[in-house]
Amino acid sequence: MSQFRNVFRGLSWSLIAQVVMSAGQFFYAALTARIFTPAEYGGFAAAISLMGILTLLTTTGLPSLVLKETELGLRAVTKIRLCGLLGGLLSAVVFVVLVPGWLHILHAPEGNIYVGLLAVGQALSPSGSIESALLRRELKPKKDAVALLVSFIVACGCGGIMALCTRQSWTLGVFVALQPFLLTILSRIFQSNKRLPGQHLKYRTVMQFTRKITAQNTGFYLLQRVPEWIMSASLGSSALGQYSRGASLAQMPGAALNAALNRAMQPYWRLVARPDVADRAMNDAATLSAGIAFPIFGIVAVNAGALVDLWLGDGWEQAGALATLLAIGAGLAIPFGGLASSQEMRGNFKHVRRAQLSMAISLVIPLLLLFATHVVWWAAASVAISSFVGLLVMALSSATSHSGLRVRVRSRLLRRLASLAAWSTGVALIGLFAGLEAAKFVSTASRLTEAAVQIAVAGVVSAFVWLLTFRWHETNRILRQRGVRLPAFVSGRSS
Repeated sequence: MSQFRNVFRGLSWSLIAQVVMSAGQFFYAALTARIFTPAEYGGFAAAISLMGILTLLTTTGLPSLVLKETELGLRAVTKIRLCGLLGGLLSAVVFVVLVPGWLHILHAPEGNIYVGLLAVGQALSPSGSIESALLRRELKPKKDAVALLVSFIVACGCGGIMALCTRQSWTLGVFVALQPFLLTILSRIFQSNKRLPGQHLKYRTVMQFTRKITAQNTGFYLLQRVPEWIMSASLGSSALGQYSRGASLAQMPGAALNAALNRAMQPYWRLVARPDVADRAMNDAATLSAGIAFPIFGIVAVNAGALVDLWLGDGWEQAGALATLLAIGAGLAIPFGGLASSQEMRGNFKHVRRAQLSMAISLVIPLLLLFATHVVWWAAASVAISSFVGLLVMALSSATSHSGLRVRVRSRLLRRLASLAAWSTGVALIGLFAGLEAAKFVSTASRLTEAAVQIAVAGVVSAFVWLLTFRWHETNRILRQRGVRLPAFVSGRSS
C-alpha cells in the first residue's frame, strides 16, 4: 500500500508539471498559429519526424536501462552518459545529411529553415533524457517536476518572444534546441546520490536491452507517423500542417498524461519482485489511467471543432474536423501506453510485439483509402482504429498467467475499460448538448463567441456529471482499495 501511495504522490507532482506544460504549449501554439502558415508548420512537422526516427534508432533505450537496472554504480552511469553523448552527436550528423532528401520526399521544403536548430536539439536530447531518468531513479518526483517545468518555461518563453519579435518561422526550432540543454543541466544539479564505483556495465548488456526497446519504440513511432508521411507525400505540407495542428490538440494532453504516468511508475517496476503482484498492479494502473484519460479526451473529441476555432482562429477549419478522431485515438493510447511501458520495463516484449503487429495490420485499409482518395479524414481515422486495436490486443494478452484465473483477469480488465469508455462518452455528450444549447443564446454574436460559450458550458457540465457519478465508478473502488482517500462528496461514504 505504501508503495502505491508513493507512486500516487509522484504522479501528483508529474501531473502538475505536465498540466502546466500543456497549458503553455496550448498558448504557444495559439500564438504561433496566428503568425505562421499551415505550410510552415507542415515543414516543421516533417523535419521533426526525422528527428524522432534518428533518436529512436540511436539512444531511445538508455533512459529505460537507467530505470530498469537493480544496481547502477558510477562506472555504469559514466558509460551510459558517454553512449548518450556519442549517440546524440552521431544522430545529429546523420540528421543534417538526410533531412534535405527527407523533406523532398514529403513535399515539405519549408522545413529546411529549421535544420540548424533541430540538429542542436538532436545532439542534446539523449543527454537530457538520461539525466532526467537518473533523477527519477532517485525517486525524487518533486525535483524532477521542477526540472521539467523550468526547462520548458524558459525554452518556450524564449521561442515565443523571438517569434513575436522577428516573425520568422525558424524560431519554431528554438524550443527544440534549448529545452534539452536546460533539462540536462537542471537534472544533473538536482541529483544527490553519491554513487560507488560499482561494476562495469558491459556494452553487450546495454545493447541487448536497448536493442529491444529501440525496436519496439521505433515500431510505435512508425505506426504514429506513417499516416502523416503518406498524407504529406500525397497532398503536400499545407495538408500536413492542418493535420499536425489538429493532432496537437489531442497530443498535448495525451503527451502530458503519458509522461506523468510513465515518470511516476517506471522507477518502481524494478522493485516489484513477484510477477503476479506486478500484473495486478499493471491492470489497476491501466484502469486508473483510462479513468483519467477517457473523460478528458471524450470532452475534447465532442467539442473539437469549437476548440480549434477558438484556439487557432481562421484558416484552420480542417484541423478542427480532424481533431475529433485524433482525440479518440489519443485517449485510447493512454492506457495502452501504460500497459506497454510496464511490460517493457519488466522485459516482457512479446505482448508489445503482438499489439504492434495488430496495429500495423489495422492501418492497411484506411491508409490505402487515404492514398486512393486523397481524403485527409482517413489519416485521422487510421489513428483511432489502430489505437483501439492496440489497446484491445494488449488488454487480452497482458493478463496474468501466474494463477488459474487468466480468462477472468482478461475479462475483468476489458469490462473495466468498456465501462470507462461508455461512462466517459455519456459525460462528454451531456456536456456537449448543454454547450450547444447555451451557444444558441449568443447566436447573433461572432463565431468565436459561440465557440467560447459552448466550450465553457460543456466543460462545466461534464465536470459536474463526472464528479456526481465518480463514487460508483471502478476507478474510485481501486483507489479506496489501495488506501487513497478522496473527499467524501467525490468518492462517497467511507466503507
